[in-house]
Amino acid sequence: MRKTKTTTTTTTSEEEVEFMNQFGNELMNPFDYHNLIVKPSHALAGKDIILLYFSAYWCQQCRQFTSLLAKMYQKLVTKRSSSGSRRRSNSSSTRTRNVEVVFCSLDYERKEYEK
Repeated sequence: MRKTKTTTTTTTSEEEVEFMNQFGNELMNPFDYHNLIVKPSHALAGKDIILLYFSAYWCQQCRQFTSLLAKMYQKLVTKRSSSGSRRRSNSSSTRTRNVEVVFCSLDYERKEYEK
């Protein structure tokens, strides 16, 4: 019996491609001014959880929640990067997830979105 070496490659499923195609060709990355515009396939690849957040500047409650969400996101990103090479624990209190938030603006004009 002959043994063959198999290699595993990460492939994107048809469902993942279809999901990412909904975002068009570009997403804005407000946390990285050097790479402000990114491709959805790059920004969302390998994420455990993708949150779609619909909001608008004219909505007072949305603006309040957006601020809280941004702080939570920064904590997740900081925790994820500081955990670096540490193994994931099965405990939900110490496990970090690879999360991305896509902000879907309902603003009428671009200048409102940019506020």
